[in-house]
Amino acid sequence: MFFMMLPFYITSFGGLIKVGMGLWIIPWVAYITFFFIIIEGNIICGHCPYYDMPGKTLKCPGNYGVPKLFKYKPGPMSKAERILFIITAFSTLMYPVVLLTIAKEYLLVAIAAASIIQLVLIFRKCICNRCVNFSCPNNTTDKSLKDAYFAQNTTMSEAWKKAGALEEEST
Repeated sequence: MFFMMLPFYITSFGGLIKVGMGLWIIPWVAYITFFFIIIEGNIICGHCPYYDMPGKTLKCPGNYGVPKLFKYKPGPMSKAERILFIITAFSTLMYPVVLLTIAKEYLLVAIAAASIIQLVLIFRKCICNRCVNFSCPNNTTDKSLKDAYFAQNTTMSEAWKKAGALEEEST
């Protein structure tokens, strides 16, 4: 995932330095770190079956290496978790875009925005369509694959049934 985000990061970091806003990178990097380890690590990854595998770090296609600091939650994400994830992910990506817009660096804004769109499209097409974290807002896994996975993973299946979410997935 890191390499897929490089065009966005290079444009954003380089653009902020170019316009004299290099110090604004420090809080952004702190927020990015907080987002990926704490927010995404708990809200998204905490619901993923990969999180339940042995080891102290996550070993999945999307967030390989994220430290596992929280307890595994096999059930679906709550509505509040979904909203919090979407807001924090959006703000993480929009931070440099807003600053570059204020600096009137519209070409860099366009490149950063195109990089974000490219990242989302590639991720959804290449990773999200086969991901076992079915509660993620970006998950696009086919229903038949989800049903087959739930049939094999009783822990997750029972947690989703208890939450009343598996019936929603089956309809």
